[in-house]
Order: sequence, then C-alpha cells, then structure tokens
Amino acid sequence: MAPDLWTSLKTMTAISSFAHFVCDTPRQLPDKAIAISRAALIDTVACIYAGSDKPVTNAALRAFSTWGTGEALVVGRQTKLIPPFAALVNAAAGHALDYDDYDGPGNAHPSAVIFPALLAMAATRQVSGLDILDAHIVGVEILQRLGEAMNMAHYRRGWHTTVTLGSIAAAGACARLANYDFDTTVVALSLGASMASSLTNQGGFTAKQLHAGFAAKNAVMAASFAHAGITASDAVIDGPISLAKAMGEYDAEKFEAALSKLGNPLSIIENGLIQKPYPSCGYTHRLIDATIEIIERDSPVLSDITAVHLSVPDFYLDLLTYPNPQTVLEAMFSAEFNVAATLYKGNFGLSCLTDSTLNDPTVQRLRACSTLVGRTPNNRNLTYEATDPDVVEVTLRNGTKLRSAVGTPTGAPNRPMSDAARRAKFDECVQEQLDLDASEALWSLLSRIETEPSASAVLSHLG
Repeated sequence: MAPDLWTSLKTMTAISSFAHFVCDTPRQLPDKAIAISRAALIDTVACIYAGSDKPVTNAALRAFSTWGTGEALVVGRQTKLIPPFAALVNAAAGHALDYDDYDGPGNAHPSAVIFPALLAMAATRQVSGLDILDAHIVGVEILQRLGEAMNMAHYRRGWHTTVTLGSIAAAGACARLANYDFDTTVVALSLGASMASSLTNQGGFTAKQLHAGFAAKNAVMAASFAHAGITASDAVIDGPISLAKAMGEYDAEKFEAALSKLGNPLSIIENGLIQKPYPSCGYTHRLIDATIEIIERDSPVLSDITAVHLSVPDFYLDLLTYPNPQTVLEAMFSAEFNVAATLYKGNFGLSCLTDSTLNDPTVQRLRACSTLVGRTPNNRNLTYEATDPDVVEVTLRNGTKLRSAVGTPTGAPNRPMSDAARRAKFDECVQEQLDLDASEALWSLLSRIETEPSASAVLSHLG
C-alpha cells in the first residue's frame, strides 16, 4: 500500500483498511505472488481429492442429503450443493488429512479455507482462472496481517485461527472475486468476523476437520448477505468491543504495524505459505524431518532402539495431546506416533494413516518408548524459529545416541519442497479418485490456470 494512502487510513478501522485493500489493489499482481498462489491451488485441490471420501466428508454430505442440491460442485463427487454447503464440504475434505498448507503469522490453514470458498462463488459467476488466484492472494494478505496483529495471544487463548482469521480473510477474498464495492466489502468482512469461532482442542476429532468447512461456509454466506443488503459495523475487529479484545488482547501498535504493510510487500511474498510434505499436524513436521535425517545418516536397526526423546516448544504440547493414539484422527496429533511410524516406514505419507500402521507391533513399541518434552521457546510469538530447532534423539541398545535437530520444516518458503516432491504428493493424493490420464490432465490444467479465461473449465475438471 502506498505511504500516502496508509497515512489516510491511520484513523480507519482494520475492516475499513482491509476493504480499501480489497477494492483498490490493482489486479496486475506480481508474477511471484501468482506462482505461489498457483502452487497453493494445486496443493489444495490434491488435498481435497485425498479427503473426498473420508469420514468427515461423507458425514457432511449425509447431513446435507435432504437439504436439496445447488450449482456448486463437490470435488471428486457426483454431487452439487448450494455454494455455502459446497464450500463447507470441499474445505472439510481439504483439511481432512491435515495435509493442506499453513502459515506462520496466522498459524492457520489459509488455502483449504479460501480456495473452496472461491470455487463455490465461481459456480455462479463469470470469472477467470487468474481471478481465483488474485482473490486468494488478497485473502492470504488479510489473514496474515490479522495474524501479525493478533497472534500469538489470540491462538494461545485456544482459538482455532483457521476459522477465526480464516472466515474474515475468505470473506474478503470472496468480495474481491465478486468485485464488490467498498461498502459491500466492509459488510462482508464484518459478517465474517461475527461468524468467527472454533477452538483448538478439537484435534483428534472430525470436528477439527470441519472447522475449515465452517470458515469457507462463513465466507460465502458473509459475502452473499453483504450483497443482499445486510448492514454491519466496521469496528468489530479492533474497536472497543472487538474480536481482538474479546479473543486475546488488543495491541494498537501491532495493528498499526500490520496494517501499514498491506500490500507493501504482499504478504504471500513476504511470509509465504508452508506446503506440507507430511499428512499430520504441522507441529510434528520438524520432528519428522529430524527423524528422516537420522534414518538417512545412521540407518538405525529398529530392534536396537530403546528410547526416543523428542523436544518441541512447550506451546506445541497444547495440540500434541495423544501419546497413545487410539484412532487415525488422534494419530495425526501424536508426535510419538508420527516419529515411530517414520522410523518404521522411512518416511511419513498417507500410508501411515491407516489402522494397520497404527496397530503395528513395531510402531507401537517405538511409540511407547518415545518421550515428548516441551522446552521454553526463544520467542512465543513465532510458530517456529530456525534458531530454536526441534530435536530427536534416538538411543540404541549399546548406549549410542543418534541426534538430529531441525529448525525450519520442509515446505517452508526458505526450505521448499522440490518440484518432484510436489508432483509426487499430488499423485499420491489423487490416485484413489483419478486414473493416470485424468491426473495428468488436471495437473496440466492447474499448472496454467492463470491463462484460463473461464474458471468453468477448471470446475468441470474437478467435477
């Protein structure tokens, strides 16, 4: 955002500032931002396919089965629903395996919320492939600047930022896609804030996966209500009675610092998105990386392992609450299981999220001899810090200790997944739904989506 415009916005509320950004930002966005967004779309679509037949998705479809059909597709299914419901189902599917991207400032899952909301909105509008990427970039900006202003106090209160920040951000993205004027955009953002809720202690239950669906549904409904003429306050994020104050702490200086950066630089370039190489809670990923380093460097014999010591920032323990997981859903939030399964299989992929792996005697033994401890982090306001690594220490029967420490997880902007790894993940995610020719066609289409004059071509492939 230009300095002179920011000067004029200093006296405005956060919602008004965001609405100006949504409405006034030129649509010729940098190639780097488009490339990051395109990669995020490919990754999100893959995750939706992988989750399209999971319990949360099937349950959501059963819940809607008597409520009628609509215009918006459910990815990978012969089903169409009204846009808010389609957004909910697709977002829940995209988040079903915790394989979708996340970010640092928001400590949230941006793309699994924003893209399903945009695809649902696109079902009833003439928009291009580039329009979808453009709106996603705008949504990421809102989510991450809100994260900079409100976290980590907001997250530590137990609020699931994927919903609380995601509902607002995706509502702004929907307003951008629909080309709403300033006043309508203000209402969409305000209603997104009014619908923002959900708590972090739903990990291990399908409710947690449904959270992404709540946020996407909220966004489509907020945008639709705004367009229909509902009125709403612009002071509900940072006013005297506000989201920030009620859900953490309101720090005027943090808000001013975050809002002053709107679009300058774009947050998707400054902060990026973290693509996941492993289908599990992101708080386990540095541990998995460290375990893989030990395997590749030392090739430990599993029967010789007598103890596994795991060290993470103490606030990670609020999510990693299943030392002895009984279900696959719990296993995604079990550092002990994730490391044990990685030692057993040499990596951590979708094949680890099965009852057979969960109940394998070797995995159970390795999990049982693992100890997870929390340490005081250098900076509680960061999701992770490269100079404060997570540590895995494997003790062998002869007393040898194999140690690895990882500060930056694979998939982070400064440690990206390779092109080959990204394609392998895509193929892994879609293989149950698409044959090789269909998979290749979808990859090719999504890889050039910004050149597609109509999003309908994308939607028809996804259906």
